Amino acid sequence: MRRCTRGLRPAVPHAQLPQKLKADVVYNVNHGHAVVINVINVIRLNGRNYSGGHYATIVGYRAGDNEFAVADPAYAGGALHWLSASNVSSGIKLRRYVA
Repeated sequence: MRRCTRGLRPAVPHAQLPQKLKADVVYNVNHGHAVVINVINVIRLNGRNYSGGHYATIVGYRAGDNEFAVADPAYAGGALHWLSASNVSSGIKLRRYVA
């Protein structure tokens, strides 16, 4: 069995982050793995901003719409949030994530 997880990604230059994140999301989701992100207050999950940072997971994507399905572990309702790839990219704290 091939392990898809690549570990903590080093900080990616802002201009390259959306493309690199999308490639990692597509790869990992297609292999049955989530991508862990630490988001900051630019992203609202369940009506809340997280100014100090908050972990969530990307568990799916819509290729044509350039959107990610984000699951929030702090939300007991279990609903997914469909957010644009650019919104997620701009909200990742320190431009790092685990893929």
